Amino acid sequence: MNKISIAIIIICTAIIAVAVFFSLKEEKGIGDIYLVSGENIEKEAIEDTGTGEFSSEDSTIYIIIPVTGVKVGDQLGIAWVFMGEDGNKIIQTDDIEVGDEGSGIIAAYLLKADSAYKPGEYRVEVDYNGLMKKEVSFTINGPLN
Repeated sequence: MNKISIAIIIICTAIIAVAVFFSLKEEKGIGDIYLVSGENIEKEAIEDTGTGEFSSEDSTIYIIIPVTGVKVGDQLGIAWVFMGEDGNKIIQTDDIEVGDEGSGIIAAYLLKADSAYKPGEYRVEVDYNGLMKKEVSFTINGPLN
């Protein structure tokens, strides 16, 4: 092998090593969000494009937000949206400021009105540092008041 061939092999190896390093690097921010009820807190995940069903009598509906590589001061915004016949209406917002650096899980829950959830179609939207990142739709079943 001549010097040019060896140099080409070294350059190609370096390019492949850099590509592998960056492809394995952890993506910072939020992962796939999912919803659970207090009765099913054992992590029954719904894909971020899926639909979940809950009862108006469920004890609590939580959104679970896996986070990776977040920094102190990063912001998560959560908007709970009721999708009614008269249009979509934001019924609750949660603003969370990250207090610890690292990775883990952040959870928030939908507040009840009059000890029960209103039946209907909902969507919850999560943004990370002001950018829309994830959303999931769900249904609450139960008697209409």
